[in-house]
Amino acid sequence: MSRLTQSEVEAFNSWATSYSGHEIAAQRHYNGWLVYLNKVMQPGMPFEDHRDAAVWLRRKADEQSVATG
Repeated sequence: MSRLTQSEVEAFNSWATSYSGHEIAAQRHYNGWLVYLNKVMQPGMPFEDHRDAAVWLRRKADEQSVATG
């Protein structure tokens, strides 16, 4: 994922990229960040920080890559 500054992420209120063959994205929702893996919103509480969302998404993408391949 390309490195965005805090102000860039806050200005856009969302980000999306590819990681290990998966599409990952996060979108600001009220005071948190919702996460999407391969265009599917993932259940659970929103993340407080976009960096925490990115770490979680990369981990889930890695898990899916191992499970399918």
